[in-house]
Amino acid sequence: MNNENKSLDTKITLLDFLVVLIRYRKLICLTTFVVFVFSFSWNVILPKFVKQYSEKEVQIIYSGAYEKMAPELTSYLNIDIARLSEKELKEYSNFAKVQKKFNVFSSENLSLREYNSLVKDIMDEKRFEVKSLWDSSQFKIIATVPESKADNYRDFINEYIHFCSEIVEGKISESIDSARQNLEELIEKNNTSENKNANLEKLISLQLSIKNFSDTHKQIVFLEGEPFESTISINKMRKVILFTGFAFVASIVFAFIINLIRVLKKDPEVCELISDAWKAGK
Repeated sequence: MNNENKSLDTKITLLDFLVVLIRYRKLICLTTFVVFVFSFSWNVILPKFVKQYSEKEVQIIYSGAYEKMAPELTSYLNIDIARLSEKELKEYSNFAKVQKKFNVFSSENLSLREYNSLVKDIMDEKRFEVKSLWDSSQFKIIATVPESKADNYRDFINEYIHFCSEIVEGKISESIDSARQNLEELIEKNNTSENKNANLEKLISLQLSIKNFSDTHKQIVFLEGEPFESTISINKMRKVILFTGFAFVASIVFAFIINLIRVLKKDPEVCELISDAWKAGK
C-alpha cells in the first residue's frame, strides 16, 4: 500500500512538472530563444564585422627581480626595497603615465577622467598584474594585450620597469645620502674621542655596506630572461551554449515560482498565514 502511495506521489509530481512546462512553454521558449540570439550575435556574428571584438589577445608573462641590499643596511635605513618597488609597480599613476605614451591597452581619445577610469579598470581586472613570488626579491608581471599590440608592449614594459626603478632609486638615494652623512659624523666623533665607542666597528661596517651598494648598484627593478607568450583562445560556441543553457534553466525556475504564487493565491488559509507572517516581520 505504501509503495502504491509513493508511486502515486511520484506520478503527481511528474505530472505537475509537466503541467508547469506546458503552461509556461511560451515564456521558457521565448526567453531561451532571445538569449540564444543575443549570445550568438555577440560572440559569433559581431566579431566578424567589428575588428575590436575579433582580434585575438595575447598573455605575456615577464619575470623580474629587485636589487638586494645588505641586511644590516636594510635594517639601518629601515627600507624594504621589494615592498617599496612593488608598491610603485602597482601604482595607478605610474602605469597611467607610461601607458599614455605607448597606448598598449587603449588607443582611444579619452578625457582625463575616462582615461583614469580605464587605467583603474585595467589593473583591477588584472589585465596588468604584478605578482610577488615566494622569494620576496622576485616578481612576475602578467598582462593581457591585443595581439597587434604585443610588440608595443615589449617597449612599454621596459620603459615602465625603468620608470618605476628610477622612482624607487630616488627615494633610496635620499636615505642613503642622509645615512652616509650621519655615519661620517658619528665615526669622526668616535675617532676624536678618548674612549672610542664600542659601536665604531659597526658604524664602519655600515659605511662600507653603503659604499659597496653604491659601487655595485645598477638598477633597483629589472627584468630577467625572455617573456612567456601565449594566445588566449576562447571557444565562442561554448559560451553561446552555456548562456543558452543557463537561460533555459533560469526560465524554468522562474516559471515554477510564478506557478507557486498562482497556486498559493487560490488558498485563503495560506494567504492568511503569509499575511500574518509579513505583518509580524515589520
